[in-house]
Amino acid sequence: MTLALLTVSSVLFVVAFKYLRVVELSGQALVDSRRAVQLINDASLDDEQKEREVQLLGLAMFAHFGRIIARSAVAVALPTIALGLLVVVDVIDTAGIAYWVYSWTFLVINLVLFGAVYTVYGRA
Repeated sequence: MTLALLTVSSVLFVVAFKYLRVVELSGQALVDSRRAVQLINDASLDDEQKEREVQLLGLAMFAHFGRIIARSAVAVALPTIALGLLVVVDVIDTAGIAYWVYSWTFLVINLVLFGAVYTVYGRA
């Protein structure tokens, strides 16, 4: 029972991570960082233009960072809260959670789960 509920919590994490668009937001941050490097190497711009544009991209990347952290925290919090509620109502116990989380069985189940999600949704 505990293993099944932990697997469901892993699915909840993956679904939350996907629908909160954390990976997409990370991609946008990478695009901004590459654009900043291109601007620095652009010979058609003077130093003041380069500095102004790179500073704006730096602020955008910092905003991306904040959103990535916040959305990741929500993706982690949802299954954690769900498991916490199950512990409070005595459906599962923390010893069972600890036993399964540190087991090879749970690791393999999650590797297969995350691999399946990547195969289905990860390729664009």
